[in-house]
Amino acid sequence: MTILKKAFAVLTSCALMLSLAACNSEPQETIVEKPEDISDHAIVVDYLGMAVELPDAIYDRLGEQVFPTANSPAAPEGVTVNGQVLFLYQSGAVYDRVLELQSTGEAMSEEEYLTLSEQAGNLCAITSIKADTLGENNLADCTGFENNELIGELGGNSFYLSNDNLSPESLSEEDAADLQAMKDSLPELASNLVLYTPIESTAQGVEEGAVITGFSTTDLDGNAVDSSILSEAKLTVLNVWATYCTPCVNEMPDLETLSQNYKDRGVQVVGLVADVFDDEEKKAEAKEILSATGVTYVNLLPDTVLDDSLLYDITGTPTTLFLDSEGKILKIVEGTRDLDALTEMVDELLAAQE
Repeated sequence: MTILKKAFAVLTSCALMLSLAACNSEPQETIVEKPEDISDHAIVVDYLGMAVELPDAIYDRLGEQVFPTANSPAAPEGVTVNGQVLFLYQSGAVYDRVLELQSTGEAMSEEEYLTLSEQAGNLCAITSIKADTLGENNLADCTGFENNELIGELGGNSFYLSNDNLSPESLSEEDAADLQAMKDSLPELASNLVLYTPIESTAQGVEEGAVITGFSTTDLDGNAVDSSILSEAKLTVLNVWATYCTPCVNEMPDLETLSQNYKDRGVQVVGLVADVFDDEEKKAEAKEILSATGVTYVNLLPDTVLDDSLLYDITGTPTTLFLDSEGKILKIVEGTRDLDALTEMVDELLAAQE
């Protein structure tokens, strides 16, 4: 299993099946069952109770220009955001340049990285919010987007399609046309939403209190690394990321600064590249990202143990786990955090260990 397999599957649109739970004298909550038919043009997120068939303009560019990922946007106090499916975008020019660098072995300069980053951004998102917690709060503060359209409601949860009318500069005519086609397909994406009663996952490897141990793998340079690496520090900040994840990449400079600030205080930062196994091209891509973002801390490849016991239960990237010297999970953070937030969490966990 690899990351997001549990959170994301593919399915076709089909009729919803309603079933009433058996009852005695009191009415039970109506259960909307998950559709049964499955195809390769949609995304399913069981813990949110949603499935959405992707329009061709988006589906045809998955893995090259569009990357769906789970996200946990911050929200005002009292508002419950159940979760968000974020559709990340990068231009075809960025994709082609990465492939070129992989084939030549060249390193991307910081200047080029910053330039290409301007041709990437958030295409849209589907966000689930517990309706009775929204109150008078601004939707933009809950979804992270200015434009928000209610596209479905079920079981007290409201689903919004959000976007900021992404318009990167310096796109080629072809990339601009592709992006416009994706934006034009958003009403179709909204109409394809299918809702059902959320199906709770029973995460094992990423629960607080679980112990990460027994793995034996390598880092991106081929050096052997096993679970004893965790015993080398009072606290390990294990950042799970993916090469397609723009928020992951944006967070890396802060993680590098955190690593440098705490390396003499018994804290280490370790990366785990969730979508790179034995694929040399993907390894090269991951190394290029680390070079461009200035990362010097060790980054691991997942072995079978990490894949089955940890990545299987992680629903999105980035996810950061804070581990003690025995591999016990002390804290789990989904989504990105800035340096101040990371620093505060590390200080609190170190203080709790004293």
